Amino acid sequence: MKKLKLLFIILLLSTLASHAQFSRSVRDNQHDRLINTLLSLSGKKAANKTTTASQRLVSTSHYGYDAYYGSWHRGDTTAYKYTGGRVSEYDFNSMNFLSFRYQYNSGPSGVDMGLVQVVSKNYANKPMLQYSSAKTWDGNSSINDTSHIEYNANNDVTYYSDTSLSYTPGGWGKAYNQYDAAGRIILSMSVRNSTYQNDTVLRYYFYNSAGDLVRDSTLSFSFGYSYVATKNEYSYNSAGNISQIKYFVQSYPNWYEMNRYTLSYYSSLQLKKVTKYDIAYGDYYQVDSFGWTSGVDYYTYHQAKIVIYDTFVNSKYIETKNVSTVTLLPDSVTYSNYSFGGSHPDSTIWKCTFEYDSYGMPIRRDEYVYNPAYITADSLVFTSYYYYKPNTTGVTTAQSEASHISIFPNPTSGIFTLQLPALTDEAEITISDFTGKVVLTKSINNTNLPTVNLSGNPPGNYIVRVTSGDQTFLDKIVLW
Repeated sequence: MKKLKLLFIILLLSTLASHAQFSRSVRDNQHDRLINTLLSLSGKKAANKTTTASQRLVSTSHYGYDAYYGSWHRGDTTAYKYTGGRVSEYDFNSMNFLSFRYQYNSGPSGVDMGLVQVVSKNYANKPMLQYSSAKTWDGNSSINDTSHIEYNANNDVTYYSDTSLSYTPGGWGKAYNQYDAAGRIILSMSVRNSTYQNDTVLRYYFYNSAGDLVRDSTLSFSFGYSYVATKNEYSYNSAGNISQIKYFVQSYPNWYEMNRYTLSYYSSLQLKKVTKYDIAYGDYYQVDSFGWTSGVDYYTYHQAKIVIYDTFVNSKYIETKNVSTVTLLPDSVTYSNYSFGGSHPDSTIWKCTFEYDSYGMPIRRDEYVYNPAYITADSLVFTSYYYYKPNTTGVTTAQSEASHISIFPNPTSGIFTLQLPALTDEAEITISDFTGKVVLTKSINNTNLPTVNLSGNPPGNYIVRVTSGDQTFLDKIVLW
């Protein structure tokens, strides 16, 4: 047992050393998720636009450009299903839909609860993408993974499961949350199955008399051995915002502080600066600074940099949002990465442009890349499409039918029904994929509930067009 215990201490310290090297990157997933959570806490402001009472995200599709072959190829496609009145929200800080899997990183991709799941009395444990089930397909129409979420009466996540069918065949991940009478999370459990073992992480939460989270700790089980792996300690300023986070790891019986975060805020309580200090090794620190524009409830400027030995800027990242004066939405976002080293510093610039629908939700995102060392002009390399369905919770059927067509079930495995408004002329249904290829046409007469069968077509997103006289109706259907 002593040898086994020593082995785990060596493995833990090796992992920490690797983490210290990985943290030299100014952009890493773990740090980004922590920053996004802190942004959601600061100022108690909703820097996200909800689709409540309007529409919900039902699918996303991604396409990439292959410069070698000079052609576009389809990437991942994900479809979402909802239950009840749960909604989808778009986060204009991160410019993304933040799901439970992103915010807490559960599932076959790994267990990562030691540093990022910050909660407080002001932070509801609700993902911005409140779907009940989702499926993701790769570019070859093969299912990559599926996920399922269950909620309590307050729409807090109580159970999450994820099954990988591609990257780790047969692998799965699960997460469970428990809450106290005040609605605060008190226990999270994450379980991952890999090809040869199960890994389990328990996280316990402790609050002060004011209801703020002051400490959490994780207990890990792996290879049949359990140990307390990490803990976080939180301090608050007079306004109730987090002012400091200390991150510790345990090498029994001692605790070692690895990182310390200090936070500062503007007078408006919006997040101003987050500084991450490398306590364990003492050779670097990282600073994230934010700028806000009056009248806009998301940040418009973000700079992150890593400083080595207090003098050398190892890497830097700058994000700038160009905000429309009419809609107050970001028309474009520029991301610049600078890596300093050797005699020729290298810089890569990404620019994303956005199109929005009448609800202010993104429907298209184009990504361009420019690098003076390799690319002489902006090159479109990636395009994402977002598709929505009306959220008719609280809306009468008559109101819904009068303004558009309805499709149910949607998503579908093949057969679905169209609910049409009253038509006086014969109508024609045309269904095409997103390349414009027509996959089905059908004429209908004297019915406003025609049935359509798309079985046999590849899973993905399709456009449904109904034409009757001088009327045209458009909608989208997701085929599982």
